Amino acid sequence: MKRQTDLTKRRAVDLCRVAACLCRMR
Repeated sequence: MKRQTDLTKRRAVDLCRVAACLCRMR
């Protein structure tokens, strides 16, 4: 279960980074 939460957290961080990059490009 802990591993699942870690993966979810990592994915959330990746999404945040992508969103920030998109916002900067705009």
